[in-house]
Amino acid sequence: MNNYASYIDINSEVLKALQFDIPIIAFPSSIFNELDLISKIESIVGENNVVCAFIAIIDGRIKIGLNKDELDFLLCEKNLIHIERKDIPYMIALEKSGKVALSAAMIFSEIAGIKVLACDTISTIGQNNPNNLESLLDISEMEKSNVCVVCSDFTSSVGIDFTSQGLNVAGIPVISYKNSNHLEVTSPCECAKMMKIKWDLDLAGSILITNSNYGIESIIFNSALAAKIAVEYNKIKNDY
Repeated sequence: MNNYASYIDINSEVLKALQFDIPIIAFPSSIFNELDLISKIESIVGENNVVCAFIAIIDGRIKIGLNKDELDFLLCEKNLIHIERKDIPYMIALEKSGKVALSAAMIFSEIAGIKVLACDTISTIGQNNPNNLESLLDISEMEKSNVCVVCSDFTSSVGIDFTSQGLNVAGIPVISYKNSNHLEVTSPCECAKMMKIKWDLDLAGSILITNSNYGIESIIFNSALAAKIAVEYNKIKNDY
């Protein structure tokens, strides 16, 4: 953390969780647009004794864990920048504020040592949109970041094959939770074991766990699953 400390603010709850080895889930702030949804997520994650770390950049500071005032600011402020990797130096240097996209959230999660991240879904690469920038950025960052990303299964049937091919080329395992769309697992413990084995073997990059729940509140189901995975990973991560 020493190389990054001058740019990052970790809120007290997340810092305590890191210090006392309490499970944490990271969230990209770009996926939220209402406080009620955030409250539901905090409640369901808290039931598993897991801490939420919403990530954003506010006034040029990387924020890992947001308080209510900071969440209110992000939800109320208009025309905030949607932050990807390329935007980070600009946002910090000019003390700007913005919501962090999935790709940037993976960067900050790894810096903080948070191994599980939940979101709604990832963008797909379709036949008519082979250069979907957001999807390409997500895949590129997954190739670099040792983070387990829990999301809904790919929403665009047209884009499934192209997206799967991109993830396969990047060496990212795509795992289906209790469905057979991809390689299937049936328990959070199996997900946690995969995480430990992959990174113990220095197989760099993310693991993508897909959940079969869709719709506006899919992030709630994904958060619940991510919380269980984070708990299981904390139990086994230091085993030999």
